[in-house]
Amino acid sequence: MTELGQGFENEAAVASQAFGQAGGAFVHELSNDLHTGRMAKTVLLSTVVGAVAEAALAKSPVLLGTALTVWGAGGLLAGAGEVWGKAWNATSGNERANAAKSIGKDWGRLGATFTESSIGMGIGGFAAAKAVDSSETLQSLSYAVTTRGEYAARSLMPQKVWFSRLMPGSIKLGEDVMLPEGRINAVEAADRLYKPFNGVETARSIDMQTGRASVALPGTPASNFIMRDQPGRISFHTHLDAEPPGLNDMLATSELGIIRSPSQTSVYKGMNAQFEQALKAANGDERQALNTLEPRLQAVVLDHEQQTAVLLDRTWKQPINNLFDGLVSKRAPGYWLERPPVDLDYQAARKALSSVNPSESLDFLKSLKPPSVNSLPSDVVGLRAASK
Repeated sequence: MTELGQGFENEAAVASQAFGQAGGAFVHELSNDLHTGRMAKTVLLSTVVGAVAEAALAKSPVLLGTALTVWGAGGLLAGAGEVWGKAWNATSGNERANAAKSIGKDWGRLGATFTESSIGMGIGGFAAAKAVDSSETLQSLSYAVTTRGEYAARSLMPQKVWFSRLMPGSIKLGEDVMLPEGRINAVEAADRLYKPFNGVETARSIDMQTGRASVALPGTPASNFIMRDQPGRISFHTHLDAEPPGLNDMLATSELGIIRSPSQTSVYKGMNAQFEQALKAANGDERQALNTLEPRLQAVVLDHEQQTAVLLDRTWKQPINNLFDGLVSKRAPGYWLERPPVDLDYQAARKALSSVNPSESLDFLKSLKPPSVNSLPSDVVGLRAASK
């Protein structure tokens, strides 16, 4: 039986020789596959696989990246397994030469298959990406995978990964955004992180302690999830239209949330902690938790094109429970009880949001109402169905 030290020495020696054999074997395998038709079959099969994978995972970068990593790692492990299985006992020069020749040939075969598969998957992926962009059915499939699988995969990732300096897109926000005493320039942060809407919401998270913004991850046209929000973080995402924060936005945000659309910046207060407490008390019944909590939305909306600003104040109401609602959804459709929006001075509101404490209420902004605006009654004036 080969001793441990001798076995590793054999492995290293054979692997070194095998590298020299692999290049020629790779070229030979490609040429042979081309003439025998094996290459065409491999490319065709992998084209189908690539197309299916891209169609399902086009909007799910974490799942797609994981699948590609597993695929690539499988090839590497297969190559490493060849060495481990054939070189451990190759002690003599002749044994090592034979093992290296065999392993080099196997590596050439693996390399050829991997290359041919990559070509096919690239072709299939490119074609599927174009098809997804032009097909509502395929888009619906991709979005379903995103909401059911991609979001779950993101929740399992360590949160530090998204803020890592090694992750493309994670950036350090400067002193013009991250201010002293735990304050943030919400307007500048929104402008800095905003990218034109490309069909789906894009989300980030800002870590107040480190001053870093996470990578930007795509979602669906009406939803996104990057990580579970928590105190000390600020959630950011994009909207296509000038749509104010919705119920889901508020319940998923711990402290402060920012939404940017082409013409507007919305800053709102989250109620995630309160909702989680109500949900726990209701034994996971979302309908009961919402009835108990009656979430209140406070949001400031700056319209940069119109140079206007308003403070929104809404309370969420659930309809009376009935059998039909219970059959349709765990969380019954609800509506906002709307109070008149408070018109604010645009420049004053913009200045106030340029130095805001995430843990503070937004009530202080009411003092920015222009003197020329008549006082409005504070009682409820209307109902509005939820859009999110």
